[in-house]
Amino acid sequence: VLSSTYQLRNSIYCYYFGIKTVHLIGDSHVWPYQEVHPFVVHHLGGATAYNLDNINSKTGSHRLLKILLSSIPQKNSILLFSLGEIDCRLHIYYQYKKNNHKKSLNTLIANTVKKYLGVLVSLKNNGWVVSVLSPTPAGDERNIYKMPYFANFKTRAKITKKFHLLLKEECKKNNIPYIDVYSKIATNYGGIMIKYKQDAVHLNKNVVPITTSLLSKSIYNKN
Repeated sequence: VLSSTYQLRNSIYCYYFGIKTVHLIGDSHVWPYQEVHPFVVHHLGGATAYNLDNINSKTGSHRLLKILLSSIPQKNSILLFSLGEIDCRLHIYYQYKKNNHKKSLNTLIANTVKKYLGVLVSLKNNGWVVSVLSPTPAGDERNIYKMPYFANFKTRAKITKKFHLLLKEECKKNNIPYIDVYSKIATNYGGIMIKYKQDAVHLNKNVVPITTSLLSKSIYNKN
């Protein structure tokens, strides 16, 4: 939970430097940015990119997003979404195996990106400044959730990279700034560089300066 003092300090920081507050919205990959200017972190729980538009999603992410947006001042805010790692690590491969390969991995990835972009484009059309943070590269977590279908590292890395590249392409088509941290921190085999690794899945705070630098170049120079 954000301290009220940080929110006040961040407002002063953003006012002093003449920049907008970056509302970082997403799954657990938002935590490295906790209480770091100019970010205000909003954790939607175990939300997925695929179900962000689903009013009946188990995580309630769609409802939580609506509540959240009602509390954010549109004028001085940038929305930065961080979703997709959970889809790439667990759900895309699960759907692929569960349905006996009737839909290819590429099709499932494309469907996930399409649903995610649908929410982002809708927000943009409603006047929000919307941006997207690239997914975290594949981690080396094992099947700790005892999923009946769980891809090996190589497959998860492949899914994540394809998701990243397609999401980047679709954001460009829709004129949505894409903050490509992935290309800066991924190893040649699609994992997380040691310098940026917090645990088997998450990034540490070393990723923050990269993100702020990319934000400065792609968003703040335009707004």
